[in-house]
Amino acid sequence: MSFEDSEESFLPLVDLDDVAGIIGDLYGISADGVSELKGFSDKNFYLKVAHPELRGENVCTEFVLKITNLEDSRKVTLLEGQTAVMLHLKRQGVKCCRPILNMKGNYMHLVRMKKICNGIKKHGSYIIRLVNYVKGQMMSSLVIDSTLLSRFGVFLAEIHLSLQNFKHDSFKETDDYEFNLSQVVNLSSSKLDALNDDHKQHLSRSVIEAFRTEVLPKCKQLKEGIIHGDFRPENIIIDYTDKSSALFGVIDFGDTIRSYVLFDVAIAIAHSMLHDTENCLNVASLILGGYTSISPLPTWELRLLLTCVQARLIQVLVFCWNRYLELPENADYMLDAERKGGWELVETLQSVSHTDWMRYINEAGK
Repeated sequence: MSFEDSEESFLPLVDLDDVAGIIGDLYGISADGVSELKGFSDKNFYLKVAHPELRGENVCTEFVLKITNLEDSRKVTLLEGQTAVMLHLKRQGVKCCRPILNMKGNYMHLVRMKKICNGIKKHGSYIIRLVNYVKGQMMSSLVIDSTLLSRFGVFLAEIHLSLQNFKHDSFKETDDYEFNLSQVVNLSSSKLDALNDDHKQHLSRSVIEAFRTEVLPKCKQLKEGIIHGDFRPENIIIDYTDKSSALFGVIDFGDTIRSYVLFDVAIAIAHSMLHDTENCLNVASLILGGYTSISPLPTWELRLLLTCVQARLIQVLVFCWNRYLELPENADYMLDAERKGGWELVETLQSVSHTDWMRYINEAGK
């Protein structure tokens, strides 16, 4: 059947049945067990390999096969930079996912795919990568208490220190990356209108305007660097026998860019608040207590965080709702922040004055 008139598929055209052929052709391995992992817009598969034959990987038996979506697969230079970040952090002793070389000696491979889905001919070209599986428990699956939140903040600061002297040409032009927090002011009217809710639209525009007037004018004074971009409990892996000796690891570098370091702190706080919306200010205080014990922040930056946190929540809520309308089959993932009370959390934070915010923050670590 000809695919000349087929449509492009944003999501990778890969299912469980396709995995064996991919890893055999690209990596020369076979898996005893394969399962699909949840993903925002990529396809990810957990692999259990009994006898790994990858060069230098004879002790690693668990991997994640990552197939990048259509749009991001076109950003090869950025993907190369994200690969370099993982390798750099690994050399720095940070527990994180690490890319694996394929049989051609490359970390990435672009594959053109064709498939008939529900009677519709589709095609697309997607980047395929393999990374080691980071063992442990996802922080989001644990009871997130004060100890974990403080350690979470410390871990983020340690990563920022590990990356402070890291440079890569791939990150020179990431200002317009859609999930760069500064891009929240460019959320289109069509994306906001798609919310189909006057209150949510008003709330979104209010936060966006506050970010435009309070944060953007001061961005040039903020410290720039390579940031993880999606530092949240779902991307933190914890391996411990007791909480005092917990070993923290980080995964998913798909949003890693060059931006303002403060934005990474805001992202971490925003997503952690979603796990305890009733005590959101205490969550922020504990994370900042840990973070500032390693990397102190000036008072004026701490004040900006209140608006930055709200902006991140709006960015996620609006973007995910629009993606849900495009891909309703991924509702559980796309609507996660909304179902956790994301809109109500924004309302709560809007009612917090900067004076009250700073009062909580100043109690961080006490």
